[in-house]
Amino acid sequence: MNVEIDIEAVIAPPGRPHERTRTHTTRNWFSQGFDWVGAQVVKTEDEIYLRGQTGSRLDGSGMASRGYGVADAEAQADLALQNARFLLEEAGSSLNDVCKLRVYIADRAYREVVYRQLGRHFGDVHPASTGLIIRAFARPEILVEIDMAVVLSKGTPHTRFRKFETKDWYASSQKLDARFCMAVRAGDRIFLRGQTGHTLDGTLVGSGDPAAQAHQAMENVKVLLEEAGGRMTDICKVTTYLTDRAFRTPVYRAMGEHLRGIHPVGTGLVVDGLATPDMLVEIDVEAVIEQ
Repeated sequence: MNVEIDIEAVIAPPGRPHERTRTHTTRNWFSQGFDWVGAQVVKTEDEIYLRGQTGSRLDGSGMASRGYGVADAEAQADLALQNARFLLEEAGSSLNDVCKLRVYIADRAYREVVYRQLGRHFGDVHPASTGLIIRAFARPEILVEIDMAVVLSKGTPHTRFRKFETKDWYASSQKLDARFCMAVRAGDRIFLRGQTGHTLDGTLVGSGDPAAQAHQAMENVKVLLEEAGGRMTDICKVTTYLTDRAFRTPVYRAMGEHLRGIHPVGTGLVVDGLATPDMLVEIDVEAVIEQ
């Protein structure tokens, strides 16, 4: 496989198409030689979908920084989050509606400064998050990209479970200065922090054992879903990140024991790294509570 494509779709009510703003053509975006007509924002009745935000200016006129050092990654993360805030406000929303982040970083050395920017911009919002090391992006000068899952709160704040500060979770290894949570419930949707071989109090289970880490991750998923008012049968989508393709068989066997009879859709990726080197697998789960 050379390519895999994930698609999310929302059925629009009759006569009320989704709002698509800041459309652009890739051929005119940093001189890329192909045609792709996209948008920065798609707004549905209940959600806002943002283009993955990088250190690129919204008009495509340049980058926050084009170097490859830690300071360059920090500048790119800062602009990415400024862009996200601006786009959300332009669409009638705010960072308070953000449920889940996926943070892609080209090198673990950038992680501290990128997450400090997340902490600065999000403050007390406490989104759930998944952090991945991905060496290659759309253009070589991109060092960080941030995806956001946004559900319009419409006056009723989302419920955020098991809030924590990174200084308590990564006390001995990384100084990230950010605040997250383990699960977010927005209406009938549940977003979980990416689950790994760490217990919910931060203790690693199964050092060097991908199957044991996968079992622990799935046990966490069950607890978190139930705390948020859901069940395992509410799981719709599972995304599995591995640090080595050799882990695929033991990890998927372990996951299968927990997902028997549920039949979620899934995406599986091999990444360059996770938050810490001892993490071998991370599992993202999206769930919708059945009425």
